[in-house]
This record gives sequence, C-alpha cells and structure tokens, in this order.
Amino acid sequence: MGKRANKKNFPQAVEHRGRVGKIYKWARGTFAVRVKFAGKTCRNTFSSYDSAYQWLTAQIDSNELNSDENAALYPLRHSRRDYSEIESLLYASFPDVTVREAVDSYIAHRKNASIVKTKVSECCAKFIQYSENRLASIDHLRTLKKHLNPFCEVFGDQYIDEVNPADVSNYLFSGRNQRTGKPWSPVTKNNLRGSLVGLENHAKKILRAMDQQADNFSAVGKTKGVNRGEVDIYTVDELRRLLSAAVETDLEIVPVIVLQCFLGFRPSEAHGERNRRPRFSWSEVNIKEDELTLTHQKVASLRFRLIPFHHVCRQWLLPYVECCSGPVWKPKESYTVRYAKVKKAASVRSVPDGLRHSYASYRLPLLGGHLDALAGEMGNSVREIVGHYRKVTSRTTAEEWFKIFPPDGFPEKVKAWMASR
Repeated sequence: MGKRANKKNFPQAVEHRGRVGKIYKWARGTFAVRVKFAGKTCRNTFSSYDSAYQWLTAQIDSNELNSDENAALYPLRHSRRDYSEIESLLYASFPDVTVREAVDSYIAHRKNASIVKTKVSECCAKFIQYSENRLASIDHLRTLKKHLNPFCEVFGDQYIDEVNPADVSNYLFSGRNQRTGKPWSPVTKNNLRGSLVGLENHAKKILRAMDQQADNFSAVGKTKGVNRGEVDIYTVDELRRLLSAAVETDLEIVPVIVLQCFLGFRPSEAHGERNRRPRFSWSEVNIKEDELTLTHQKVASLRFRLIPFHHVCRQWLLPYVECCSGPVWKPKESYTVRYAKVKKAASVRSVPDGLRHSYASYRLPLLGGHLDALAGEMGNSVREIVGHYRKVTSRTTAEEWFKIFPPDGFPEKVKAWMASR
C-alpha cells in the first residue's frame, strides 16, 4: 500500500510500489494528482482527498502490470533472454539459491580476492616496525608490544581479515591480569582496544590485508563505566617544599621540574628520556622573549606550541641559561628515580603527572576560564583538558602558585655547582 502523508501538508508525495506520485490541494478545495509513467505525466482532479489517493494508487497498480512500462522503469543492460539463461544455470546447480544471493556471494568473493591475505602475527610485526620507523617513543612501542604480543599468542596464525568482532570482544572481556588473576579493568580494555584498532587501520590502509570498509576490531565499542576519579594536583605548599628540596639535593633536576609546573610541559617533553625526538635544549630558552616555543612535541599533529614565559620561570632558569648548553636534561640516570628521591626529601606525596595537572588547574583562573587558550598552551584539545587535567582552583591560590620564586643566593649556588662539575 502507498504511504499516506499528513493531509495538512501539500503537495504530498505518495509512494506506492516503488513509484512516487504527488497530490496537490487547490484553493477552491479540489485535489490534483500527478504521476509519471515511462516519461509521461498523468494528471487528474478530484473533489476529495480519498478519491485522489485511490486513483493514484490504482494507476500505479495498473501500470506495474504492464510489461512495457516495467521495462521503462527498470531498464536492463542486457537482454531478458540473457537474464533468463543465468537464472536457469543457477537453478540447475543450486535450486535453493536466488539470483540476488548468488550476486552477493560473488561480490564478497571478489572483494576478498583483492585482499593480500596476511596473518595476524605478520601484521603485528609490521605495525610495530612501521611505528618504529615513524619515530614513535620508546614508551609507545613498549605499550604496543605489551598489547599486541599476547593477542598474537591467541590469533597469530589466523588471517587478520578472518578475525571477527565476536573474537575481539571475547578476547577483551575474558582477559585477566597475569599477576593478580583479576579480569582486566575497563581502562585496560579500552587501552587494548585502542592498540587493536590501530592495528586494524594499518592492516587496511598500509598492508591491504583487510577490506577498506571492514570494522572487525573497531566494531567492538569502548567499555563504559570508566571513572578516572577527580584530578589530583599539588598544593602551593607542596610545590614550594619540592623546589626547595631540589635546590638542596639535586640542582640538575630543578629546570625539568620548573618546565612542568610553570610552563605545562609533559614530563617526556621536559626530560626527553625514551623519546626519539630531539631533547629540549637550552638554546630554545630565550629569557628576553615573552613566549617560549616548544617544538618536537609528543602530539605529532602539532609542529610547535607557544607558551607564555612567566616571570617566575625567568628567575628559575636564568642562572642555568647563563652557564649551560645542550639538552636541559643530560644524565643517563632515570629522571623518574631522581625525581622520586626529591619527593621523598621534600615529604611530598606522589601525584601521577602532578606538575602538569597542577599547571593546568592553576593557570586556568589566570586566563579567565578560557579553555581554548589553556588547550593551546598545553598542546591538548579542550575536551582532554576538561576530562584529564583541570581541577577547580581560586584565582588567589593560582597567583600564589606562580609566585614561588627561587631562594636568596640561588644564582650563585647554580654557578658554583656548574663550576664544580
């Protein structure tokens, strides 16, 4: 049957048997009907809407039974005799299969024929090598191997285009922590999924090992219920104690701490360990400029970002700029180990990525709450700033954070330390 539209809206499109006709309502209360058959328009006028609708559907029914009209509506690229022979051949071998089913099967076969059949283990190895060639950080490569190697143990001998969403879902939701024996947490599942989706994209776009429209891995949605909890940051007093302890016990680590807490550097951007990018250098610190340009960022899509060079940063970094050269962080020892010792000396708790988180939270009130400006300084999206880095702080406390200046005699202490090296 045709689809009746709302009588209050005209002209109305009435669909019936794949055809579409229109009903118009004139000012004098009559109803006009128009429908095309084989390029010709049929018109008629009626005193009531129901009469117009019945005539329109009856005309379509009549023309659909006309073989010549059907040929005009559905033109064929070959003769009807060709299609009849095809149907007869199919029926002779597979009487229960329709022509449409046969065509669908053939299309799927041709798509698979164009795929370079590649096993999961080979795809994983090539994906990791590709990431390594693109100068991915050592931490990123370690994560890929941590996620993909166990996946290869289960699916390594299968062709990657034959691993279906159910396989991936079962793998993610049946996995357990090898150390504790507990099921993977939602965060772990989502992180694993991210690596697998990256593998899928590489298999499709680079290796041509999967159909371009395939979503065997990405079809498995993220695990819901991930609660990261409230963002934790350092207090003004904790930063004051932390910097004081660094000055007393490890002058070499002071600039790396300052870059994070007063300029919003990521730890890896400040110390540069396990990165394949050039380390941040003293030659990039221009004390006379109002902004600091950070290149070689972690975010590959951003070539550089400009960060306001606060007065407090000048006071902390000036003694180093005057007598240091090369990378800001040179030691071969782990920054993480050295930083842990400073925190212990300062009796300061450990907050993951706490200095950068603190910068975001204390900087925002000074920007008048403008998230776009803060995202630009930190090299993040606004969404990530809100979800991962920001905690509400007052303007008064924020101003105290950016007024933690070096102690008296700090420049002389740095110069003496440099002279003794």
